Formats: sequence, C-alpha cells, structure tokens
Amino acid sequence: APQVLYDLLEKFPHRAYWNHVGSAENAPDSVTDRPCPDHANCSWQPGACSCNSFSNAIQCMGFAYKAAYDLVGTDPRSWEMSTTLDASALRVGDVIRYRGNRHSLTVTGVRGDVISFVDCNWYPMCQIRWGSMELSEMPSFTYVLHDPANRLKNRNVNFFEDAVARRENTLVTQQSQGEYWTTQASVNLRKKPTVQSDSLCLVPQNTSVSVADKRLKNGYLWGQVTYGSATGWLALDYCKYVRGNEFAPKWKNFSDIQPKGVAFTLEWTAVTGAESYVVYLSNEAGNYVKTAETTNTKESFVLLAAGKYTAQVELRSNHAASWVLCSEEKTFSVQNPDQIKLQSLKLSETSLVLEPGGSKQLKLTVSPYCASLGGLQMKSDRPEVAEVLTDGTVKAKSCGKATVTCSDQKSGLTATCSVRVDPAAPQGLVQDLSKVRTTTVTIKWKKVKGATGYAVYRKAGEGAFRKIAETEKNVYTDNDRANAKDYLYKVKAIAAFENETLQSKDSAVLTAATRPVKPENVKVSSASGKITLTWTKNKRADRYDVFCSVGGADYEKVGSVSANKFTQTLKRGTKASYKVQAIKLCGEQAFASQTSDRKSVTVR
Repeated sequence: APQVLYDLLEKFPHRAYWNHVGSAENAPDSVTDRPCPDHANCSWQPGACSCNSFSNAIQCMGFAYKAAYDLVGTDPRSWEMSTTLDASALRVGDVIRYRGNRHSLTVTGVRGDVISFVDCNWYPMCQIRWGSMELSEMPSFTYVLHDPANRLKNRNVNFFEDAVARRENTLVTQQSQGEYWTTQASVNLRKKPTVQSDSLCLVPQNTSVSVADKRLKNGYLWGQVTYGSATGWLALDYCKYVRGNEFAPKWKNFSDIQPKGVAFTLEWTAVTGAESYVVYLSNEAGNYVKTAETTNTKESFVLLAAGKYTAQVELRSNHAASWVLCSEEKTFSVQNPDQIKLQSLKLSETSLVLEPGGSKQLKLTVSPYCASLGGLQMKSDRPEVAEVLTDGTVKAKSCGKATVTCSDQKSGLTATCSVRVDPAAPQGLVQDLSKVRTTTVTIKWKKVKGATGYAVYRKAGEGAFRKIAETEKNVYTDNDRANAKDYLYKVKAIAAFENETLQSKDSAVLTAATRPVKPENVKVSSASGKITLTWTKNKRADRYDVFCSVGGADYEKVGSVSANKFTQTLKRGTKASYKVQAIKLCGEQAFASQTSDRKSVTVR
C-alpha cells in the first residue's frame, strides 16, 4: 500500500474522535480522545459545534472529503460523480455516498467486490472507523465521487490489517466517558490488551459491561472492564456500543406471520432524543414497498401481496449520524388470513393459586396472532372448585384442585392452567386474655370457610417456627410453657381434598406471653423509720408492683420497681403489711402474677 495510506492511518487512528473538543478552532487535521458534548445537537453548518469540518461539511461527509483530499490532493467536490456502483471502476480515495444519502466513506482498497475503507460517525460521536465490506452489503447507494487522475489505484483489501501490523507497538489511549458495551459473542477477558495475554475468564454473549478505559493496540480496540471479581481487557471489536446520547429502537411484539390485505401494526421501543422514526418494508427482491415516518413508536400497514418481507425502523434526530441507529432487520411473511394456521395457544398463567371467593382472569395468546380460529372453548374439569367464565376469568368456589383448558376445535390445539384453591389464611389471631396462666398460653382466631383443621406453629427466642399441633377447633392451648416468657405463634388453615392436604398462607404472627409466678421469699425489715422489702428475683419479669396496708386499711399500690428490692419511709410505730406482684409486659398488655404472701412489720 502507498505510504500516503499509512500516513492517513497514523493521522486518523481507528476509534479516535474527529473533533476539536477543548479548542474553539476547527482542526480538520487533528483528533481527540473524547466525543464532543454537543455532538448530538449539532447542526449541519461547519463551526456550529465541536465537530471538525472540511470543505463546508461536518461529521461523516466532512471527514470523507478530508481523507480523500489527504490521499489524492484535490477537493472531492470537484471530482466526477457517478450514480453507478461498479467495483472495477473504484479507486483508492473515492468517496461513496450511500444509506439513503445519509452517510459517506472513503475507499482505501479494492479487491473484487470487496472494499476497505475509512469513515467517521458510523460509531457514535464522530469516531473514526477503518474496516472492509462487500459492496452487496452497502444499502441504498446514492453516488460515488471519482478521483479523475486515478492516482492511487490499489487492490489490497487487507490494507487495514497490513497497516496495523506495521504499527504493532503503537498504543493509543482514550477516555471512555462511562461507556457501556454488550458482548456479541463469548469474549475472553484478558490480563493485558493483547490477544497473546492470558485469559482471566470468558465473558458470555449478551453481557453488558461498563468500560473504564480504552486502548487501540495491534488492530483491536480494547476496553478495560470488570466482570465478576476479575478486571481485565475485552476486545471491543466483538462487542456492540450500546450507550451514548441515543439508543437504537428495538422491535416489540413482532409476529413472523402477518395477514394479507388486513392492517397490522409494528411497534418498537422509544428512543430518548428521537424526533421521528422511519419504517421501511422491503420485499424479497430488496425493493422498498412501504415507508412511513412517524413521531409515534408504532405504525400500521396493509400489504396486498403474499410473500416474504423485511422490516426495519430507523431513528431520525438532529444527530448527524442518527440514521445508523436502526433496529435489527426483521423478516416476516404475509399470507392469506384464512390460510394462516394456528401454531400454538398460550394462557397468561400455567398455574394459579387462589382462595375461595378469589378470581383471576386468564388471557389467551394465539400464535400467530392472526391465525384462523374455529370453536374456541374454555372449560374447567371441576367447576365446583373453580369455574371459568367466557372472558377467561377463573372464580374460586371451594378448596381443591381443578384444570382449566382452552381448546381450538378447528386445530385441536389446547392450552391448560392448573388451579389450586387453598383455604384463606386465618384472621384475627389473638391471645385469650381470660385464660392467661403461668404455664399455658391460649390463642384463638376466626374460623376459615372450607377449612377442616388448623396447623399451629410456635417460635421462642431466635429459633425458627416449628409446627406444634393440629386442631379442628379455632382455639388452642399451649401447655408446659415457662412463666413470664414471650412466645410467637402463627396458624395455617388446612383443607382435605381427595388424598391431599391443602394449606393456607400463614396468619399474622402473634406475640403472646405467660404470666409470672408470684414472688417468693419476701422479707421485710425496718430501721430508723425506713422499711426495706426484698424477694427472689424472676429474671423474666419486667417490673414489680408493691402494695401496702397501713393500720388494717385496704391495700394500695405504693410503688413499682424493676429490681427485687423496695424501700419506704413511715412514721415510727406504724403497723404496716406488704404484698408484692410480678408484672410481665407483652405489647400493650401487662400480665400480673398472684400477689405474694403478706408480710407485716412495725416501723422502728
């Protein structure tokens, strides 16, 4: 290849940015390592933003003119124009305009029907690309500008790879600006940015990665990423750039078969910053049969001829290269409506769990959506358990199991949904306060319709809930519990169905408690008009209430303490009697023990 091509590669490296970010002056002979911030909002006039310009053009066209000028030495605007794309007539330095008059490239090599080229703005944000393609892959050719002097005829399509090999040790570092890429195949994450480096792991296809740094080395653009616990380098040539100022639209709900002569709708995802979308429909010959521009994210069409078609939606915005942000091509067929055979039926749910009185609507999806149906029915094999209405609503009647079947009589295809009706979770779980004891806890709850019994679960401290009993009644007494202690309970309703047992969801959790035992070993003493009471401490009691009777009067509460000691000052000679009661707090309830034995004293 002529030296002028290597000089061009040195001047405009692969994936560098053709702009003048950081400077107010246009710099068509320079590149930077970052995209310009106003690129997406740049008008077509040179000097309107940080994008470089040349020969009164910016972005892809400006760069193509500049590359061709550097190769040939004259402005391509003065060259011969041809509207015929003939590989045998192409020359190195020629400028090709294609993609519906919306993109330009400069030819760097020719071999048969394949060219190597350099362009700008195919990648987002004014990035430079060196690559190759078959001319048959070039969509919507517009024109080619030929160098009239034919100075650089060249047939080496491998120029790009050859040039990179000569620059084996060249290293270009770029800042990634928080880019995200998606792997298009399984790609090795390497320790260093070179194919000879050890592989740390394999990053699977369709993995999204955040690129912290980029380097161009030995013909590959490398991105530094972290995958799992490993940080290394991916060859971004095997990845797709997915985050910039704009994203490509993606198809939604696209059927492979559409009806002939009947309107059908194509729908796609919205793209932030899009001014409009252009939808292209082409036939098997590659000719456009329908195009439509819309500001919506869906468009309806009617095709009158059966056959194979391809659809693609293209983004339009004030971004000069927004046209490269196209959806994937989607191939579909158009058939006569009465000849479109049903391929499958699918219900929105394959299994349902309901409670008596509950309901859920099943939605039917047919594939293809435009298939011809005949005698569509929905039935339940146990309507006494769950019935199904004509609109697909399943209503739970009683505890048990049923199967709902949707069938198309014409095709014989079916779709089923298994339905299980469990008893409702018990409500109103409370402690029976009329039966608070030191060693038992009694709980109760509301009866559950259809339940044949109840499972009771208990947890104490940090342990797990465990099943402690089954009962047919909606009340249960838990015996042999420790005094003054908290316990957590929950209950499930049980329903017997044939040879199975159906259980409800858990009730709300209840915290209950036993009452404390009465204080023992109460002792009283007096000295210097001060009375002191002590007793054996109950480690689970929250407090103690002390009651006093003076001179035979009724007992009155004279204090509450958390420790097992109480003092009081009375007039000397006073005769007093005392009782102590232990208190256990549980939520808003205070469970009191029996009062201790009476202790009397004469104040000294």
